[in-house]
Amino acid sequence: MATFDDDREQLAWDAFRYVDGQMTPDELQAFESTLESHQDAREAVARAVELTQAAAAALSHDDAPPAVRRKNRRVALAVGWMAAGAAVCLLVVFGLGQAWHSGHDGETAST
Repeated sequence: MATFDDDREQLAWDAFRYVDGQMTPDELQAFESTLESHQDAREAVARAVELTQAAAAALSHDDAPPAVRRKNRRVALAVGWMAAGAAVCLLVVFGLGQAWHSGHDGETAST
């Protein structure tokens, strides 16, 4: 037996499918008929549109406030410098390691 919450969840899911264009022609016709006579269905579509737009805005870097874009640039720049520093450190360590090994190889060969 379906409960009120189950019906609301199904209505919310149908509204998202409607907004996203994922309904078959028969489902679309039936849902639009429901929209004509049920305020709950219209409200579910409105919520689906709002949530879809909010998600799209959150994923769009162009829509981010300038302060967020500046912070993202600073973080990216800092990460870039850290990566460059780590690469230099690795080169130094491996370079010194190679020099140390080649120096010790010569000592053991001469003894």
